[in-house]
Amino acid sequence: MKKQNLLWLLTVAMMMGGCGKRTHKNINEYKNINDTLFVVGVLNQPAAYGETACKYLSCVNKTGVNYEIVNKLTPIGTNRDPIASYIERGDTIVVQNGKIVKNITMENLKSRYVNGR
Repeated sequence: MKKQNLLWLLTVAMMMGGCGKRTHKNINEYKNINDTLFVVGVLNQPAAYGETACKYLSCVNKTGVNYEIVNKLTPIGTNRDPIASYIERGDTIVVQNGKIVKNITMENLKSRYVNGR
């Protein structure tokens, strides 16, 4: 019986020892990006947690440099950024001075639809 209690105590101690050791990585906002980036991952954080809704983009350029971009989205009634709102995984975007100016994938889809029959 004592061995079972000792195993139980050891199990609980190992679980409690793992708590609180994670460090949260600060997401860097790059202000001076002038590049064409491929979006590898997208995380949408709704406004329920925090002050404003955010969209976190994990991107990579042709040379393999990884970027993590944070876009703060305003409510729908105000002037919401029409490009950053619709970025999804697999899109190719153009970033100038840290601001997304063009979604190349969305423009290609529009032109294929307009020029198609």
